[in-house]
Formats: sequence, structure tokens, C-alpha cells
Amino acid sequence: MELSYRMTQIAECVSAGNRLADVGTDHGFIPIALVLQGEIPSAIAMDVVEGPLERAREHVAQYHLEEKITCRLSDGLSELQPEEVDSIVIAGMGGDLMRRILKRGARNFSGNKELILQPQSEYYKVRRILHEMEYRIVEERFFLDEGKYYNVMKALPGKECYDREVDYRYGKLLLQKRNLVLKQFLQNRLRTLAEIEQQICSHTDGNLSDKARNRLEAVKEEQGWIMDALVAYEDVP
Repeated sequence: MELSYRMTQIAECVSAGNRLADVGTDHGFIPIALVLQGEIPSAIAMDVVEGPLERAREHVAQYHLEEKITCRLSDGLSELQPEEVDSIVIAGMGGDLMRRILKRGARNFSGNKELILQPQSEYYKVRRILHEMEYRIVEERFFLDEGKYYNVMKALPGKECYDREVDYRYGKLLLQKRNLVLKQFLQNRLRTLAEIEQQICSHTDGNLSDKARNRLEAVKEEQGWIMDALVAYEDVP
């Protein structure tokens, strides 16, 4: 089975030999690919909706992996038993939803699990909940796939805290490595924010409404974070 580039980036973060839980599995492609490659011995493909889970069952059956991959209806991690798996993948959902799944599901897995997370938005909320749960982020990937930006985080048990807000916003490891795709994303975002700022100011005569003022303050705050982040790339062409 050939995975998309995004899914490949996620799958590569799963440690070989680990039993996997794939939360929000959709078609079940990641666990199927990893079992077929011999990277993992078994997996639980989990989804909150029966439709996607049925598609996962069909694909598991197509590759005759019913004895190695279990498909399970579950709201987040609610149906996962503490010692069933070694790695947990949660991918393809907003950062706030991912944060809530981790927070609600903490009692359903012991604190020695490997976490591989691919939030679609609000990455900073995921980084913060990981630190609150006493996980340390050991790897981050930021990349483009079919014109969209994606972030993948790998976390292991251990205490960690970032001193700067910019590290939560854009990823301390990504900035340390000076990830060039992140640099492109930040520069594009800075241009978008400048356009938003111009639009806000051009539609007023200098007397901003409370809503417009709050929006402008949020824009300027984000611009400040981005400028702080871009310092890491000062000598990078």
C-alpha cells in the first residue's frame, strides 16, 4: 500500500515494534501500511463514526489483516485500554479537538505511551497540552503536501516547558533546525496579516469599533510572534 506524503510522514514517526492505536483512522491506511511493512506487530484502528470505520474494516479485510488489526468504534481514546498499545497516532483534526481528546483520554492510557500527533490547526494548543501532561516533544516535522502545510509532532513521557511563547506558537525544534518550509509559511502569513491590517484600517476614518480594534490588536500580536520566529532565519537565504 502506498501512503500519501502526509501519511508517510506520520507513519515514519511510529517506533518499530510498537503496537499502535490510530485515532480517527478514517480508511485505516496507516496501520495497514505499517503492518504490511512489518514495522509493527498489531494495531487498533479507531473512529467515532461508523461509516469511516466500516471503510477501514473493508480495507483490513482486503489485505487479510483481520488477525493483526482490530477496528473499534471509539469517541477519541474512550475505548482504549491502558496497556493495549505502545504508540498512539491522532491525525487530521483541529488542534483544539486534539487537545480535548488527549485531556479526556489521559485515564485510558498510561503515561508511557509514544504520541504521534498531526493537528490541522492551533498547533500551540497541542504543544501546551503535551507539556501539561508531562510529555516532551522529541521531533517535529513541518512540510507541504499538495499545496497544504502540515505539522507532525512526536512526543515521549518526560517533563518539559518552553520559556518563550513563540516556541509554543511555531515549534521550538522547528525553529532550532530552521525548517525552511516553516520559514515560507511564516513569510506568507506575514503578508496575509499585512493585507488584513490594511483592510481594517482602510474601512474606518480612524475611529475603530471595538470589534475592529480587537481584531487589529490580534493581528499585531501575531505579527510580533512571527517577527520573533523569523529571527532564527536571519542568516538563511
